[in-house]
Amino acid sequence: MLRLMMETMTEGEYLFDELWEKTIKRSIIAEEMRQLSNDQFLEFIIPKMETVLRNFPFRERLRLSTDVKDKAQAIAFRTKGNEYFHPTRTDRLGVATKYYNHSIAHAEKGSEERAIAYANRSFVCLQYERYEECLVNIRLARESNCPERLMEKLNRREAAALDGLLKPHTDTGIEREDVDELKLSYNSHKNVPQMVECLELHRNEEFGRHVVTTRKLKAGDILMIEKPFATMLYDDVGHLRCAHCHDIKPLILIPCEGCTMAMYCSEECLSKAHGQYHRYECAMLKDLWRICGDKDMRGMAGIRTVATAIALFDHDLDEMKDHLNGLDESKVNAFTMDWRTATPKDMYDTVHVLSTNQALRSRKEQAMQILFATIIHQLMLERTELGEICATNAENRKLLFDLILRHWQISQVNSIAIEEVELAEDKMKAYGCKYACLSLISMLNHSCVPNVTRIPLYDGRYAVMAVRPIAAGEQLFDCYSFFANARCKSDRLIRLKKHYQFTCRCGGCALEVEDGDYELDEDMNFRRYIRNLDSISDAVSLIISHLNAAGRRFPSYKLIEPQLMLPIYVGIASHSFNRIKNKISSP
Repeated sequence: MLRLMMETMTEGEYLFDELWEKTIKRSIIAEEMRQLSNDQFLEFIIPKMETVLRNFPFRERLRLSTDVKDKAQAIAFRTKGNEYFHPTRTDRLGVATKYYNHSIAHAEKGSEERAIAYANRSFVCLQYERYEECLVNIRLARESNCPERLMEKLNRREAAALDGLLKPHTDTGIEREDVDELKLSYNSHKNVPQMVECLELHRNEEFGRHVVTTRKLKAGDILMIEKPFATMLYDDVGHLRCAHCHDIKPLILIPCEGCTMAMYCSEECLSKAHGQYHRYECAMLKDLWRICGDKDMRGMAGIRTVATAIALFDHDLDEMKDHLNGLDESKVNAFTMDWRTATPKDMYDTVHVLSTNQALRSRKEQAMQILFATIIHQLMLERTELGEICATNAENRKLLFDLILRHWQISQVNSIAIEEVELAEDKMKAYGCKYACLSLISMLNHSCVPNVTRIPLYDGRYAVMAVRPIAAGEQLFDCYSFFANARCKSDRLIRLKKHYQFTCRCGGCALEVEDGDYELDEDMNFRRYIRNLDSISDAVSLIISHLNAAGRRFPSYKLIEPQLMLPIYVGIASHSFNRIKNKISSP
């Protein structure tokens, strides 16, 4: 289930509630009597929050501390991994690997603790018959000053791995099928090659900005393929996936030397991440997760966006300030910009102008976001090189705060939760893994019964695909995580209003339909038939044909089963997996 749907209060929210009741609310109520405009309110509350925090021990309350390597923690995680290690239980081996990775991340560079964790991971690789990865871990263990008492074990494992590489290739349980790379279904737009030429951005009073097709579309049509400006992994997969390319490579991850949160599949990814954004978040990531928790992970994606943007301007805040001061936001349009000649700064502009919904938020919610932005701003100045850059420049300090608040708010209403699907032992499991910031796809409005869906591709891009026929002149609707099939109407309306500040009037919300399972026998039988097919490609073709059949009816209050199946199978096919019989576990 997506993190957005979780409602447990974060530590930051508990702190804010206390400050709200004791201090902030009284000040706001007094000021609201003067009917402040939104801009006037911000001018009042931002310095007010700085004063409140200056006189309140928020660091102690939130247990803020520099993220450092910790020998005791490294040993504790390794011990936990040993408890789960079992040579014949692949599910337990996966969990053991996760704990060994935590141990590696917490251990000092060149320490015995890190060497032992690498050595233990090499043994996991042997159990999986992943001989190349085993050799990688043996090399890493030796480079980390592996104690002499373990050298004989490493030598035996190295010999076994080398011997394994000489044997005929064994069945890994993964059968691959040649699958065509997803491409746009029609000619691309002349200026926006990421989308088909029939899409247009319209505006009206009812829907605001929205995307319309000028031609008839079919179920299965690929309408957009977009590379995100920034992405942010969920914290609970950070020791299973590369923090930069996001590949699932738990058996070869190496740690960032500056924090315990980020791990990478190669020195190349580590170096790219540091240069492109991680240098501005490394020292505070662990504290940010503690403050914000799962509920504000979209805001966390905003911090990644800020860091990425600063790097785009060659780490020069003065240059960035001049660029943004000269930017006419009203003229920035991702649908009309010529992406073929656009610079990275032009691409950032399309993210910078996304809606914040600031004026639609309650005073209390705005105050809470300003509290978070103020804390993050202080941590950035205290713990990163931005502190030295801004030390004598008040304008740059203000720019940094404005960027943090702006992208925190933008990401909360525009960043897209990405679910991936595993097919294991004939069962499908969807799980959330990251948030992505995409300026084109963000233009799609919400419906609890959408006519398009998003599909993550193996190369980090995201496709938009029609899940039903769409008439010329019709609007394209995405779903912001709250499907009519998954949640009752009242729950959806409350959550959409809370998170996105609008009241949904889609078919699933406008109609008074009793909640329940309305799956037709025809769809149930079709689902069973599809799941018995040996080829994912055949399944995709049959689902698309089924949805495009003449006379096919689509209820306005929910998606039918084949519509739910289509993005799952296309997503699996895009990763070129036919069937995963005995999946190498990523816990």
